Amino acid sequence: MSGGFYLLFAFLFSVGPLEASREILLCKSPSLEVWYTLCDERNALTLSLHPCTYKVGEFHRLSLTWITRMDLLRVSVQVDVWKQSVKVSEYKYVLCSGADDYYPFCGAIKGETIEFSSDTLLPRLHLVQDKYIFSFKVLAGEQEKMAFCGNVSLIQKE
Repeated sequence: MSGGFYLLFAFLFSVGPLEASREILLCKSPSLEVWYTLCDERNALTLSLHPCTYKVGEFHRLSLTWITRMDLLRVSVQVDVWKQSVKVSEYKYVLCSGADDYYPFCGAIKGETIEFSSDTLLPRLHLVQDKYIFSFKVLAGEQEKMAFCGNVSLIQKE
């Protein structure tokens, strides 16, 4: 499993103090709830996660469908992790550099529909019972213009 997919997963499960629109339930189980919002509802992004649990070392099927509004030759993602209004972690990852890219969406042109699905291990974050917010910004191009942004709320119940 590529370390790059870990980065994509971390980016998808981000929530923080970004202005966002309606909250969408990603998954719900006795041990976990995951909700996401997008900063701009015009970004038609669909996510799915199975199974709906958070256990380090367990494989999950993560799927994403999105119609890009800009070319994806160079793509990076910024992720901030929040717990009880305190930033506990921040990351910036390069997903597409323009050469020998791992992800099939690298090189997509504005208006293309991206359908991406992969089995992945969850990030190695030890989460105790609480609410975590991952705030993410996906940046594209040489000037790193915002492709989309949003938040993912992860509520660990046990």
